[in-house]
Amino acid sequence: MNNKFDKFIWKEGDIKLGDCISCEHKYQTGAFCDAFPGGIPEEINTGEVSHKKSYPGDNGIKYKAIE
Repeated sequence: MNNKFDKFIWKEGDIKLGDCISCEHKYQTGAFCDAFPGGIPEEINTGEVSHKKSYPGDNGIKYKAIE
């Protein structure tokens, strides 16, 4: 049974988040960071591709968890 609040309930698979939110390289509003000052590629921002390994255009900066 659907109710008017269903759209506010998270269901597995609804949202994909990458590691950017927990990276120490200054994730900033607007999907920018030290590695990608021109904008974080969507596949990294959504978590489809990990940035724990080098990625083209990352200026040699990889994911590093905030301590």
